[in-house]
Amino acid sequence: MRGSRGIAVGDGEILVANYDTVFRYDLSWRLLAAISHPQCADIHEIALRDGRLWVASTRNDRLMEFDLDGRLTDCLNPWDMDFIEDAFGIRRGQEVGANDLRDPRTHDKAQTDRLHLNSFAFASSGDLIVSLGQVRVNGHCESALVRVGAAGGAEIVHRRPAAPVPSHNVLALPDGRMLHSDSANRQVIAIGVRTSSCAESIVSTPYGYTRGMCRLDGGRIAVGVQNEVWLFSLDERDDIQRIRLSDDPRESVHSIAALDG
Repeated sequence: MRGSRGIAVGDGEILVANYDTVFRYDLSWRLLAAISHPQCADIHEIALRDGRLWVASTRNDRLMEFDLDGRLTDCLNPWDMDFIEDAFGIRRGQEVGANDLRDPRTHDKAQTDRLHLNSFAFASSGDLIVSLGQVRVNGHCESALVRVGAAGGAEIVHRRPAAPVPSHNVLALPDGRMLHSDSANRQVIAIGVRTSSCAESIVSTPYGYTRGMCRLDGGRIAVGVQNEVWLFSLDERDDIQRIRLSDDPRESVHSIAALDG
């Protein structure tokens, strides 16, 4: 099911996800454990925070939290936010019940993956920013970023009225802005998540599929552009270093993380 997906680094470990499992490795790439759950599938981005593993379970529009022994400790369901149905004019799809989502034969993806929750990030305020990468809205597709407040409440802070392909990663910046991978328009945009300000295009690409993003030492940003990784500084956006990973145009970066040292 399409190979490796999200990647996260922290606490002396590297975690790598495929379609339905997160593999834990030490820094010498020795396998420590594997985490899987029947209600978590079509995994996209993952993150480590405060000793917990956060997983975007895109197949059922959930953000799931596990301890590092693989026990499910919490689950965020955007459909429980009352404004979702009103904002997009759609109703929640099929509930998966006891179905094992790791087996695609047990459910109808068109009914369970309605919002394509595929990425998330924690702002410096502690607020959670969630990417609804492709919302199927009565014959067309949109995308949106939703801010879930650390003290409660939720709101849409960015909305793209056309998303023929899903938007992807969200990355928190120290100044409070968020970078977002606007894959449909082949660009990375910056958004002020507190003010709902207009999006500013940071980097545009003439080709490829922008997906995968992380912040490096010195304030540089790494972003995946199809089969390449682009490195740039927010202060010198025209000075871009491009690293070709493969000559096969069908290859595509999914996630990027930085290793210390």
